[in-house]
This record gives sequence, structure tokens and C-alpha cells, in this order.
Amino acid sequence: MHLRRLPFMLKRSAFLGLIGLMTVQATVVQAQKAPSITSISPTSAVAGGPAFTLTVLGKGFTSTCKIRWNGFDRTTTFSSTTKLLASIPVSDIQTTGTASVTVQKPSSPLSNAKTFTITSPPPVADPAIAFTRGGSLRVMNADGSNQTSLTSYTVGRPAFSPDGMRIAFMAGSGAPQGAGLYTMNRDGANLNRVRPINYFFSLSASVDWASMPDGVDRIAYIDQDGFGSDYHVLLTNLAGTELLVVASPNGGGGCTSPTFSADGKTLYYLGYSGPSGSISGDIIGVRYEGTLGNLVEVGRDSWVYGVADSALRSMTTSADPLFFSSIAASRTGRKIVIGAHRLSNSLLAQDMFVLDLDNPTAVTQLTNTSSVSEEWPAWSPDGAKIAFSTKIGSYWTIATMLSTGGAVTNLSNNATSLNHYQPYWRR
Repeated sequence: MHLRRLPFMLKRSAFLGLIGLMTVQATVVQAQKAPSITSISPTSAVAGGPAFTLTVLGKGFTSTCKIRWNGFDRTTTFSSTTKLLASIPVSDIQTTGTASVTVQKPSSPLSNAKTFTITSPPPVADPAIAFTRGGSLRVMNADGSNQTSLTSYTVGRPAFSPDGMRIAFMAGSGAPQGAGLYTMNRDGANLNRVRPINYFFSLSASVDWASMPDGVDRIAYIDQDGFGSDYHVLLTNLAGTELLVVASPNGGGGCTSPTFSADGKTLYYLGYSGPSGSISGDIIGVRYEGTLGNLVEVGRDSWVYGVADSALRSMTTSADPLFFSSIAASRTGRKIVIGAHRLSNSLLAQDMFVLDLDNPTAVTQLTNTSSVSEEWPAWSPDGAKIAFSTKIGSYWTIATMLSTGGAVTNLSNNATSLNHYQPYWRR
């Protein structure tokens, strides 16, 4: 080799070496560039839901990329340089919270992360309380969720069937088959008019439903039904082929608020005139004695319970007596909850009282308010709580409290002028 060419050759070799080094560095830089995620689909799922396929869109994807869920690889399918798919198993979405979704490419930094949300499952529709909203029939779960409208027409106080699958109510002329006593499934299906009625006023139209000792389901309801201008307690089977006048007021007045005992053997109701002469309303009980035509009046107020002068009687005959407006018999024992107000107070200032039929000398007063009313009480199936209608803030709502008294819980959380009235708790 000619010595004169050596410097040139050394320079050339150095130059070529520099070019090679730059190529290697560029390759390294290119290999280290991370893939990026622009979106994921879906972005959420319900806790406890089924397995699903997650779609990840972005750029810089290769066939060696893996979708990661909270840092762990998931089975990944390469679709294109901008799309990957991953199989997400049920075990990944068992609890509520969030998951971090990323893409890992070998010898490259981790991609940016996208958040996947795991939401709580919606409340299961389990109608436990029926009530009226602005006159129409609604149902809701025992915690106030899943409020569902069943009618667009006006109804009275509803009642669940003993098995909780159907609802009975009285409705006015706006009902599909005209004014009458109706039943329907608790989801609003299979509407059936059991019997027509002659008169309907939603705030006094109440019913109750029981399986009686002869094994026949019957509904007690209120109507004039051709027997005069006063309200009467009537009893019918579900086919409407029976009709028994349980109570017909004497000398004017009327009857209201029929409610069956837990065993379906005794029917209680309020009577506003009769032998006791009470203007405040008597709690009257009639007992089934083997045949439907043999319903024996057990008594009125304390007379029913064999006590000559109970606390209840003294409250209804005092100088400022209680005026009873609604009653409900408990489902687990011999207790009756009463909605009532003093004659000196407004009708819109009712309180609630509990009468123990086995200890009628003492009546428990649950509420004592002078300006707020607690009306239409109804027992929970276990007898531990009472649902009722009351005014909280500016609106009438359905609330609950313990059957021994205490704090009031706003259940239906009404925030409209469409009043929530007349609750009935499923057995």
C-alpha cells in the first residue's frame, strides 16, 4: 500500500465507522419508541358481568404487542398497526373500581394508560312497596330504588297479594275498563277488573288482600255499591262472583281502611258511627267463623280486646279525642298501627300510634308533631319498620321509621309536586 494513501484511508474508515454508529443509534432509538393508545372500547363494565373483548385503538402496534390489564398481560390478537384486541375474563371485573389498560411492545417503553371503569350493578327490580304518585300507581324496592310507574290513571291505596306477585287497587273512570276494583301483576301486566264500583275517591279508596282460612283469596274494599250514600266494607273473591257486605254503617257515617290480620282470619276496619257513638272512628274487627256468611263482629275499640277502659278508648272519648283516619294490621303479630289526629288539630297534623292487641292498656305513640302529618302507615313484612306518607320539605314523600319509633328515613325522595301517598309493603 502506498504510504501517501494511508491518511486518506484512515479518514475514510473513520467516516464509515461514524456512519455505522449513527445507523445503530437510529435503530436503537426507533426500537425504543413506545406504542400509544388513543381509545379503548368498551370503557366500562358492570361488576360481576360476563367476559368480553376489549378493543384498543392507537399506533405503533406490532404482532408482538400485548395488552396489559393492571400490569398483567392478557390474551391479545393483532389486527393492525392501529388496532389490538384482548380477551378480558370474568375474574377481571368482579369488584367495582378501575383498571389500567396499557400496551407493551418488546424492547420498548410501556404505552400510555387508559382507564377502564367497573361500575356497581344496578338495583334488581324487586317491587316491595306500592304507593301512589300524583294519583297513579307506582312500585319501588324496599330501599326506594327502581321506582316504576304502573298506571297513568288515578287509583286508591293499593295492596299486594299474599304471595307478593299481584297488586289490587280501586280506580276511577279513567281506568281502561272504567271505575272498578282491579288486580294486575306487580310489573303492570295482566290488568283485570274484578268488580265495578259505584263511587271512587282516591284518598279514601283502600283495599286489602288475604288468603282466608277456607283457602280462598279475597279482597276487602270500600264502596257505596248501591247500599246507600255511605261507605261500606265489601268482600269479594278474585273472580268477582262473591260479594259480602261486611259492614254497613248505622245512622250515617261510613267505613274505611280495611286491613286483614296476619292469619287472614280477622278483618279490621274503621267505622265512623254505630253503637259506640264515637265520632272519632271505631276500630272494628270481624272474625271468620267457618263460613263466609258467618263473620262475627269481635267488638269495637277496646271491647275487641276484652278490656273495659283501655288507653285507646280513653284517647277516643276524651275532651280532645283522637280522630282515626287509617289503620294497618301487622304481618307478624297482633298489632295495629293507627294514623290519627286530635280534633283540636288540623287534619294535616296526624300522628302515628301502635296498639298491641294482646296488651291494649298501653298505646305507643310513635310521632308527635303539630305541623307535619304522618299518614297511611303500613307494616314491613318482619314488623320491624313502618312506611308512611309525610311531608319532608315542600313535598309529600314515602318515609320509614322503626316500629318502636325513632328517626325518619326519606325513602322515595320525592322532589316534585306530585305527592307520594298511600304506601303498602309487600308481605
